[in-house]
Amino acid sequence: MFLRIKPASPIPFSLYVLLFVQTVTSSLPWGDINVIVVTDVHSWVAGQRHLFPQAADYGDVLSFYEQLPHDEQDLFFVMNGDFMDGTGVSTIPPTHLLPILEQLPWDVVNMGNHELYHSETVEYMKTSGFIHHWKGNYLTSNVVWSSTVKPIGSRYTILNATHHRARILTFGFLYNFQGNCNTTQVIRVQDAVKEEWFRSVLRHEEYDAILVLAHMDYQDELVSVIHQAIRNIVGLSMPIQFINGHSHRRGSAQLDNTSAAMEAGHFLDTVGFVSFPVKQTVLSSNATLSLFQHAFIDAAVPDLARALEQTSLHITDSGEVLSSLIRQTRDLLQLEQPVGCAPQTFRLGLPLDDPSSLWALYMDHVVTPKLLRRNESLVYIQGTGLLRYDLYAGPITIDDIIAVTPFNDSIYSVVDNVDGELLRALLQAMENSSSAVGTALPQFVSTLLSYDVIATNRYELLSSDYDAPRICQLISLIQPEIESSCRPSLYLLTPTDALMINLWIAYIQSQWSCEWHQDEEQPSAVFFLAMLFLFTAFACLIYHFFAPGAFPSNGNTSRETLDDEKTPLIRNRYAGSSCERDLPINDTTEHKKAASLMLPQHVLVSVFEKDQL
Repeated sequence: MFLRIKPASPIPFSLYVLLFVQTVTSSLPWGDINVIVVTDVHSWVAGQRHLFPQAADYGDVLSFYEQLPHDEQDLFFVMNGDFMDGTGVSTIPPTHLLPILEQLPWDVVNMGNHELYHSETVEYMKTSGFIHHWKGNYLTSNVVWSSTVKPIGSRYTILNATHHRARILTFGFLYNFQGNCNTTQVIRVQDAVKEEWFRSVLRHEEYDAILVLAHMDYQDELVSVIHQAIRNIVGLSMPIQFINGHSHRRGSAQLDNTSAAMEAGHFLDTVGFVSFPVKQTVLSSNATLSLFQHAFIDAAVPDLARALEQTSLHITDSGEVLSSLIRQTRDLLQLEQPVGCAPQTFRLGLPLDDPSSLWALYMDHVVTPKLLRRNESLVYIQGTGLLRYDLYAGPITIDDIIAVTPFNDSIYSVVDNVDGELLRALLQAMENSSSAVGTALPQFVSTLLSYDVIATNRYELLSSDYDAPRICQLISLIQPEIESSCRPSLYLLTPTDALMINLWIAYIQSQWSCEWHQDEEQPSAVFFLAMLFLFTAFACLIYHFFAPGAFPSNGNTSRETLDDEKTPLIRNRYAGSSCERDLPINDTTEHKKAASLMLPQHVLVSVFEKDQL
């Protein structure tokens, strides 16, 4: 059987073969303490249907977890933060998402930065009983309420491993996040590990191993800060296991002979498994490195089944109930509403000069004609953290668009009347910046390149509500005297108009009709349309022969050029009428009215913000 297993230290190929063919208790690298990990799921509770043919949803993951050998192993289930922002299931406040999450039997839940952007979110987590639901195991080792300076959850917890009669001291840290809402405060990790409570717990609690849920990259320097602070008190023989997140990747690191770090993907693309020893095992072993192991399992139903040695995944009663709740929630939120059909797949991480670049599509074909109206004095600048997911070929739903741009920012005018020389310097600095998210893109992109700027011209800079203040900061670094005039203000629309999503919908509905998109699995429909096309063409030729003036020859109606040089249209498909209305986008009143009709209310009122990750 095939299972992606990446131990902490190199092992011979023969041992890999044994791991692939043995029973479930050997196919996963079981140890003293074993942990199933999900992190940075970002509301992808229904799984990634574009990534896996049989994507696992949270119900499938629950079925998988329930069938692991709990009676034979010390096994725990953890969630390492960032359950907000990503699909239409995530709203502000998260009224639809939290009831789904409460169905998972997590032993520990850590807080991510995306739970902290909006006061409405974190306050609802408290008032709805979500934090209390975890019975002291919702961890916030360095996140407090700003009004009381008391932790939002618990600073730490103890997990009891019954088979080994061991106690696992468990913390939950967040990186030094600065974009939190004003009702919360994130204490710097460097300061938190110096606080008396932290030192006291390490000195006086009884425990046999330490587990640190750290919502930060597994190679973040803050991991070393926490690790060293613990080592200074507990010594070298105490095993320490870090479970990391935030950077949306799979990876691992060996920190020393008795500690390791591991990170398990994002967007429910991975179910992670990690095992580590208790102190007594470390003291009796001469090969401590081999005691820290992990595995990455693709979050697809067949992969979960293979990890259980099943030909097909057996769905438990609890798993079926949860999957049903997820489907009902998505139906309630109307997330499967069709919008159009993409002619090809556009990838998030490709460079701007690639024909399949999602960012090139967005900047050149969505923003430039739909927002800027091809006005050369308007320049749109955007941080590359705005878009979050690939846009796949074929039918596109509302949820597909939300997945691409879940934050749904409004557009702001950052500064007006900027001279060309300043703009050129700003764009050059941005073009030379490296990406913070590990792609081929700079940190910022613009609709105008630096070498196309005319020095004697004046420009108005636009951006999203999240990035507008950041651009002001960059401008002030180049020309400090302009800082006083950099006062971002709403551009055309109100914040609740959810402009980003509406720009995408306007473009897709005007450019990517599904009329000529056919599934490869429906040859009969393709044949029917082909015959209809030939019949129509033949009829047109006959009519043209008898009425030569009936068809003017100077009109261009190709799908590639439609709407690029004329007034863009919003196809109002959600107005509750059987007839479509075409509304000019430059009519502000009509644009607002159309925007309010295009999306379900829960999407309309959710104006998200974001971090790079």
